[in-house]
Amino acid sequence: MDPGIYQGGSRHRRAFSFLDLLIVTALVGLLIAILLPAVQAAREASRISQCKKNLRSMAFGALNHEDARKSYPYSGWSFGWMGDPDQGIGPQQPGSWIYTTGRFMDLDVNFDIGAGLPWNEKKAALAELMATPIAQFNCPSRRPAIALPSRSPSGVSCENGVLPKNSLLPAKVAKADYAINGGSGSGWDDGAGGTGGAPAESCLHVEGLDGSAGIPYYPQCNWHISSTDAYWRNFNGVSGWRTAARAGQIVDGLSKTVMVGEKFVQPQHYGHSCPLAGQEPSKGNGGDNGSMYIGWDIDIARTGQLMRDYNPQLGLFVGASHFGSAHAEAANFAFCDGSVRSIRYDIENFQRFVVRNDGL
Repeated sequence: MDPGIYQGGSRHRRAFSFLDLLIVTALVGLLIAILLPAVQAAREASRISQCKKNLRSMAFGALNHEDARKSYPYSGWSFGWMGDPDQGIGPQQPGSWIYTTGRFMDLDVNFDIGAGLPWNEKKAALAELMATPIAQFNCPSRRPAIALPSRSPSGVSCENGVLPKNSLLPAKVAKADYAINGGSGSGWDDGAGGTGGAPAESCLHVEGLDGSAGIPYYPQCNWHISSTDAYWRNFNGVSGWRTAARAGQIVDGLSKTVMVGEKFVQPQHYGHSCPLAGQEPSKGNGGDNGSMYIGWDIDIARTGQLMRDYNPQLGLFVGASHFGSAHAEAANFAFCDGSVRSIRYDIENFQRFVVRNDGL
């Protein structure tokens, strides 16, 4: 044997068999199956925490409003009216509780945009705000804070074809995943806000034949409601049509009465508000088809029902006035004392948390 050549023994390595590959694949799949739910649960827990943080921010703003104005925020006039920076705070403000409360939340948003401008210039400025999302008003379990389409594929306004009276309608509008406590629902029955987004534009703007500004009709507007006094007398929520409760009127207790909560939305409409082409806008998700800055409507106020987000048969107007959320077991609420708590969907008599003066 040549001493310069190493003749060490050779080692034979056995290649992976198909069976070995199947075993490894199965183990990896099993590991993923075990860990994935835990990862998803951790992510959802983080999202729920953010949703509750948003509610605390809203409660902070609403309580600051109550401290400064001696009432909780008003909910404005109707879905035909955008918030107006020249209309102050109170029954004369056409915009939503979000438009009003946002001023008390230390947000980086210009709620005074359009102030002092001529009517048509103001309408253009308010359209800019209407399209401005605010992260604190969206729950990440459902959707990010992005503006969503305001018209159907055929170009019809998602608000049942109604255009805002005091604003242009931008291509996309900001929406909220939260709604204020609108009471037991008597307000909707009374027709507050009327049809077509009442009142008419002349409530705040009258233009003469020569183009000059005339005297607006407010407060002598056609509100399209049978009895304003009856509505206000029967209202039992926290914020309603041109009205709001005072802390002293929450006779069931501030810690027992919901102020703001997550609202029900059909998952099929998370990313848009109008139905498919060829269908009527009214067949879409009626409780989530307008901007969060508009006045009294089921987009921004809900009543005494609670359910988890789900998809009913396409085209049905289901859940549009209910509270609810995308979370698996419970929805989150800020109460009138500022506390934030979760309420399970299967709770009995949820309405007792909504009505402020039923003794429950």
